[in-house]
Amino acid sequence: MDRRIPIKALILDMDGTITDDREMVWSSIMGVMHDLYGVDLTKQDILECSGRSLRDSEMAWDKKYKVSVDLDLVMKENWRRQKKFIPNLKPNPGLIALLEDLTRKHAMPVAIGTSSKRMRTEVILSQLRVEPYLSAVVTADDVQHHKPYPDIFLEAARRVGVKPEEALAVDDALSGIEAANRAGMRSIGYLTPHNTKEQLANATRLIRDFTELSYKIIRRM
Repeated sequence: MDRRIPIKALILDMDGTITDDREMVWSSIMGVMHDLYGVDLTKQDILECSGRSLRDSEMAWDKKYKVSVDLDLVMKENWRRQKKFIPNLKPNPGLIALLEDLTRKHAMPVAIGTSSKRMRTEVILSQLRVEPYLSAVVTADDVQHHKPYPDIFLEAARRVGVKPEEALAVDDALSGIEAANRAGMRSIGYLTPHNTKEQLANATRLIRDFTELSYKIIRRM
């Protein structure tokens, strides 16, 4: 990655990055697995699959706990439990101001690159009221391989018309930082109470909220 190449687009992960919804995500799937299959997921199970699609997480848990999970049933029940929390979600600090700065003042395209399903993604983005700022939204439904594979971020870059080395990805999970690095992008690790600096150590830079970023800072990364 040549840092002399200016950044021309920003790609944002969704869960945990633009909104603090990790507790909602984790508690719902832990409850579903317990109630449907008698599986008590550990915090380590969740951390190891953080940022990955539910499909890929279930494959790992199936193997570990020797259960045969009905993925469609799990997704349906998981979403039923999550929906009641959606109205409480808010954009993370500084996000809207940054989006205003990038898209309105400087015409820099911003995309979402998430391992979540499209229907769920659209509901959350609508709740956060960030859709008007976005040039593209890439979800788990749009690619075959999910994070830590680079496909989601590569597709997001393609859709906004930039080369991978011209894009900057922001993610709160190890799998997301790995995906960005494998895509040949510079990356920002978004620190939260649910991750550590060590987990995001391969990011180009770490931040605790979006007030630490601006168009000028992003262009020079």
